Amino acid sequence: MPNISAVTAVKDAYTALYKHPSAILKIVGPMIILVALIDWFTESNGGSASSIAMLFVSIFIAFSWHREVLLENPILVLWATKENKDGSENLHNRAYGQFMWRSFGLAGTLVACALIIGLPFYQFAKDETVLTILVVALILFVLIAPWFFRSALIFPAVAIGSPEITLSNAWALSKGQGLRILAGYILAAVPMFLVIILVGFLLLTPVVGSAAYYIDLLFGAFVTCVSTAIWAGVNSSIYRQLGPEISDFLKSNETNITAAEKAVPNES
Repeated sequence: MPNISAVTAVKDAYTALYKHPSAILKIVGPMIILVALIDWFTESNGGSASSIAMLFVSIFIAFSWHREVLLENPILVLWATKENKDGSENLHNRAYGQFMWRSFGLAGTLVACALIIGLPFYQFAKDETVLTILVVALILFVLIAPWFFRSALIFPAVAIGSPEITLSNAWALSKGQGLRILAGYILAAVPMFLVIILVGFLLLTPVVGSAAYYIDLLFGAFVTCVSTAIWAGVNSSIYRQLGPEISDFLKSNETNITAAEKAVPNES
């Protein structure tokens, strides 16, 4: 199994943004406006942005961006209402449905794991210093993040309708590469983090004035949506890097299953 290159994954993710500008406008552009409106509406009513709405937005962006990067022929709709003669839109619906439910399932599992692992650490850290809490949070991240990002290998396969990769397959394919995969996602977040710091300083200047609130609203939506596309690009690159191994792995599994079925005596 070849080693995954975190640098290649990050390079591919950012290069895809420049290679597909029209797709970025079609996929991410409307979602930025939608997220900004959700933030404005919920804040205006004394609440925070709806995490469920954000999850739906992230699912749509990730699904569409996987297809754009890997297929370069996405169907940019939330749900296809008509079926082509070749059944392409029907396949789109099936893939989108599987992508959505698996996203909910993985997100729910992630939250459950964070609670199970995090509660004991919380009891220890709640009366400690800020530094101790940050160290505990870092430990939790290191424990949970590799599991999550290794499991995320199922999503590119589901999005493009290729042979399904189960969670167990994703873990087998990424065995020993959890830290490399994690490094790819962390490196991909660095440029966006620097942009956030820069814009944060600019918003504090008197020149911005009363427009700071609306700029911050739009910029926050921009970061959410573009970051989702970048991380989906990292995931797509990792999937592409493992492409031949995925094919061989699935064929090997199929051969093993067939051999096992033949080994079972027929009851007659």
